[in-house]
Amino acid sequence: MILLDKFIPPFIDLLNRRANVEGHVFWLRGDLEKYKVSPDKRAVAAEGYSALAGFIKLLRMAYTSEKIILHGLFSNYYLIFLFFQPWLLKKCYWFVWGGDLYVHELGSKNLKWRIKEFVRRAVIGRIGHIVTYVSGDIDNAERWYKWRGTRHECILYTSNIYAGGEVASTPSTVIRIQVGNSADPSNNHLEVLNLLKDCKDQNFCIYMPLAYGDEDYAKVIADQGREMFGSRFVPMHDFMSYDKYLEFLADIDIAIFHHKRQQGMGNIINLLGAGKKVYVRRGTSSEVALQNLGLTTHTLESFSFELDSDVDRRKNARLVREYFSEDNLIRQLYNIFA
Repeated sequence: MILLDKFIPPFIDLLNRRANVEGHVFWLRGDLEKYKVSPDKRAVAAEGYSALAGFIKLLRMAYTSEKIILHGLFSNYYLIFLFFQPWLLKKCYWFVWGGDLYVHELGSKNLKWRIKEFVRRAVIGRIGHIVTYVSGDIDNAERWYKWRGTRHECILYTSNIYAGGEVASTPSTVIRIQVGNSADPSNNHLEVLNLLKDCKDQNFCIYMPLAYGDEDYAKVIADQGREMFGSRFVPMHDFMSYDKYLEFLADIDIAIFHHKRQQGMGNIINLLGAGKKVYVRRGTSSEVALQNLGLTTHTLESFSFELDSDVDRRKNARLVREYFSEDNLIRQLYNIFA
C-alpha cells in the first residue's frame, strides 16, 4: 500500500530488476504523472477505479495477501481502512519514513491532529512489524504508541544507497556549507544561520536546498539568508536530477542537519560516504543510528570550520559503502519478503 513519492518509482524498478516479486502487487495512490512508475502488471493505480471499485479491489488484495507493506503512514485513507479492520494489522509491515512517526511530537496539537492521532494510536499499536534501520524510531513507536511487534532492520529505499564517488583528497579554498535538505521548517534553518552569522570572518559560502517542501517558507528563509549573508548565501529553489544533486553533494565540505527528528538521511549518507563533515542534532535517533554504525558525526555545540581528519573521512566512506549498498538492501528486503 503506497502513497506515491519520489522514493517509490526507483524502489519498484529495483525490485523488478533484482528481486523475485512475481507474487507482489503495488497498490498506488497519488500523482502518477509526477511520480512515474514503469508499466507493470503488478503496479495497480487506485485512480483507475471508482471509489467503491477501488475499495473492493484493495479489500480483496488485503485479505488474500500473506503480507501487507505500508510505505509510510501518511494517508488518511489507509489509516481509516486499517482502523476499521484491525485484524489485518498483524500481517502489516510499516516502512517508517520519519514524518509519519514524528507527527506525534511535531504536529500542530489541534482538534484535527487529536482525531487523527486517535486513529493512528489504534493502528500503530497493533501493527505486527516495523521496518527501519533507525532503531530509535522503533523505540519511539514503543514509547508513544505502546507498539509491541517484530523489528526488522532495513535501509528501505534506493535513496539510502550510497551512489557517490571517491573521497576528495583536498577541500575547496572556500568552505562550502550545506544547510538542511528541504524547504521544511523542521530543518530549523534560522538557528543555523544565526550561528553562522557570528563567523563572518571565515571564508565560506552557504548552500540551502529549498526545492522540496513549503514554497512560502522557502521564500521567507531565502530572504532572511540573503539579508544576513548577501552573495555568500545561495538558495536552491530548482529541482535537480539525481545525478546533478550527487554532483552538488560532492562539492560540499560541511553539512548541517539541525532537525529534531530523523530526516535527510539520504543526504547524510551520501555526504558521509564522500568524506564530508556532517553535523546532526544531539540526541536524535539519526545521531544514534549513525553512531551505532561507527560513523563519525558532530553536533552544533562544537561547531568549527575544521574538516574531519583523513582517518575519519576514509573510515566513514568505508562504512557507508559497506552498509548502505544495493546488495545489502536486497538482502534485507529478501529477509522481509521471505
